Amino acid sequence: MNKIFNPRLDQMTYNAFNRSLDPTYNYSANDIFLLSKSFLESHLNIEYAIAPPFELDQEERSLSNVLHHILSSFQTHQTPTFAALRHQNGLWTLLVLLPEAKRPVMLFYDPQTGEASEKRREDIETFLQENYKDIEFKYSQEESNRDETMTG
Repeated sequence: MNKIFNPRLDQMTYNAFNRSLDPTYNYSANDIFLLSKSFLESHLNIEYAIAPPFELDQEERSLSNVLHHILSSFQTHQTPTFAALRHQNGLWTLLVLLPEAKRPVMLFYDPQTGEASEKRREDIETFLQENYKDIEFKYSQEESNRDETMTG
């Protein structure tokens, strides 16, 4: 296993790259950002933006505040935008905003299914309907076809 040492603290720093085989390792916001950047740089030849990963809470980093921030930046720059959201239960979800010709699209990916997943999706969809009606919303529908289908 590769080790990365922080000389100031003289302790090993774990990250998604050196803990990739450890199923108990929980990704940090920095891990998500670095993995996203690495993946996109190796697969996309277009201009895009990666929002800093947001860890949601009940106050200044509420879902609505974070979505307003991401969407206002997207509307200003009109470039494909990727944003990871860490919910209070520690789960990461992904938003992708695409400036399509007819109407901008937000894709939402949640790796879980069930009531909690449904609530997260509904919260985002309701927010868009109330504040950004011009953006079409699509989301992953079910575990079995998650890699094939987005619906809206």
